[in-house]
Amino acid sequence: MNTTGKIWGQTTEVFRDETTEVHYLDIKKDGYCSKHLHEGKWNKFYVISGKLKVILYKEQSGYEDVTTLLPGMSMDVPPHVKHKFEAPEDCTCLEVYWVRLDPVDIVRDNFGGMKGE
Repeated sequence: MNTTGKIWGQTTEVFRDETTEVHYLDIKKDGYCSKHLHEGKWNKFYVISGKLKVILYKEQSGYEDVTTLLPGMSMDVPPHVKHKFEAPEDCTCLEVYWVRLDPVDIVRDNFGGMKGE
């Protein structure tokens, strides 16, 4: 496991493969991350203890959608949505990243078949 110190606390990578990452976050009271987005990956926050505010920024309207998560609650953030988190009290949570593969992601020029039929 790889633990990285952050100004808001620390993050420990629990799992990683080609499509998924899981991190354990230990966030100090009043800690927050930068406002950012992910171009290709989804983001899920699952709170273990404490409280976590997740803020989504609606760029067209200038509106901020604020959700406060308590232990046992989770929230997904889709790609291309600007967001950040804030901890109004000490918080531990899981942060999961994944990419969604489209099972019908194929553009055919023609169709397969059997020769001679």
